[in-house]
Amino acid sequence: MWYAWFGVFLIILLVSEILMKKPLKELRYAIQFHKVVIIGLFVVHMAGLITRWYISGHAPWSDAYESLLYVAWAIMLFGLLLGRKSELTMAAAAFVVAIVLWVAHLNWLDPDVANIQPVLDSYWLMIHVAVIVASYGPFALGMILGIITFILMIFSNDKNKKRMDLNIKQLTYINEAAITIGLIMLTIGNFLGGMWANESWGRYWAGILKRPGRLLASLFMPLYST
Repeated sequence: MWYAWFGVFLIILLVSEILMKKPLKELRYAIQFHKVVIIGLFVVHMAGLITRWYISGHAPWSDAYESLLYVAWAIMLFGLLLGRKSELTMAAAAFVVAIVLWVAHLNWLDPDVANIQPVLDSYWLMIHVAVIVASYGPFALGMILGIITFILMIFSNDKNKKRMDLNIKQLTYINEAAITIGLIMLTIGNFLGGMWANESWGRYWAGILKRPGRLLASLFMPLYST
């Protein structure tokens, strides 16, 4: 749960810095320390996925437990990439990653390395599943950024309105970018799933219709965005 501790503390430190008229130097040092630790946790997380890949001999997103580990990694990856200009984005991503990893380690999920199911023993696991599952990362990031933006709006007042508005505007842009990236990846993943279905069952729609939620999201989210 190191992601949770450092993610929550970093959020608190950053919000405190926003609310202060003259932020302390010690506060900035603490923020930088938490950022370095979170990046280090991400590196360890990625090393764990690579190690699991090496041991199992297949991509580490072939079952529910591995998929959650991979989604958590994707959330943190996009949090780091999109959060280069917003430290709150990195902190928010770390907090969501902690929740996903907590779910991954519940009793109903088996963490043991097992043989891959025959139906997944295909190069499409490396293509379709990787793209479609990773798309959940930016979507989850967009979700938590929306919540944090709402919290900042609540704490906004006449004294800190200028600083708050700047951060809210920044988070809104990053939120839109995350949702857009997730939608593009989800749509590409749907098409790749159709190609896999055509190769396996001879029908492009066979795989897509098994996951109607993904299809509906690809069709209606662009309409909502406009």
